[in-house]
Amino acid sequence: MNTEDRETALRRTVHSYLAERYVATISTVATPRTQTEDAGDADWRELEVIWGPITAPARPSLGSDEGREAAADAENTHPGLSEVPDGFPHAATVFYALDGEFDLLFLSREDSRHARDIAQSGRVAATVTDSAQEWRDVRGLQLWGRARLLRGNQRLSALTRYATRLPLLKEVARDPRAGAALKNVGVFQVNPERIAWTDNRSGLFGREIIDLRENPRGI
Repeated sequence: MNTEDRETALRRTVHSYLAERYVATISTVATPRTQTEDAGDADWRELEVIWGPITAPARPSLGSDEGREAAADAENTHPGLSEVPDGFPHAATVFYALDGEFDLLFLSREDSRHARDIAQSGRVAATVTDSAQEWRDVRGLQLWGRARLLRGNQRLSALTRYATRLPLLKEVARDPRAGAALKNVGVFQVNPERIAWTDNRSGLFGREIIDLRENPRGI
């Protein structure tokens, strides 16, 4: 088998593996903020690029009643965010639907930690693998690439694909409270740039690489 045939076979193997599974672990990293800047300050600076100089609203001091209420509201809005400091990796397990050859679709709240990281940098890593007790049975993949939040028609198309792939979404939507939450859920697409496929049936650490930046052929 020549090099091109081996690559085609590898891509088909990885595509089939992804198509037969439903769960991925998505990893992100937030860029550390300075001591004197928070996310709100950064947002205002970005708006100034578009709108010109503007004045940010005054922030209540943490010692005041208003400050304590604001801190409590922030904690309730983003539960658990304070538990993972910026600069540390963050991992979240999600249900995904395969989109095309290797792209992944997943749903998440737009104020979740990984959604906020994606909005900041777009860079993600992910793993899809099976549980195994014997090293010879280890199979799975790692991927690195970019993720983005879908809007408009792209979001509707992705939701249709996701619901077709995962009927559980329709079941969840029948619950009134869950259905209301789904109307505003964020729909994300992961576009891999590099995939590492491991299959120990071919030997210990049997690892092959697909570099989609250099050879973006379809299957």
